[in-house]
Amino acid sequence: MSYSNSAFRLPPSPFRLPPSAFRLPLLAAVVLAVAGCQQPFDHYTNTLQAPMPPGLRPPREVEKVSLPAYVVEPPDMLSIEMLKMVPKPPYLIDVYDVLQIRASFALPDQPINDFYIVEAEGVVNLGPAYGNV
Repeated sequence: MSYSNSAFRLPPSPFRLPPSAFRLPLLAAVVLAVAGCQQPFDHYTNTLQAPMPPGLRPPREVEKVSLPAYVVEPPDMLSIEMLKMVPKPPYLIDVYDVLQIRASFALPDQPINDFYIVEAEGVVNLGPAYGNV
């Protein structure tokens, strides 16, 4: 059994456009895609000023430079945040303060000579031999 291509052709549609109707829009799309966002002239390349020497150019992403150490001067404003500031005497011990405690008459095998933190209850734990103070 042999089939010919003419037997399976669809009848012509009244809404079908000729192939030449697609050529002009396709050509316009190709020209616009190739041209991109280019303009006939560039406003930024033609300047009256001479180019800056390489040493005076500002740092950019490709041309990085190390800046000198900064010196704080009168118009500068600094913001310093402290966790806890030491007040003027008489000083009252507060919760979470760190105290350096040295006891000269402590047990020889368990001396008291270290930094201790004041716990939330206001006590200092000196270890298992001495307990909380």
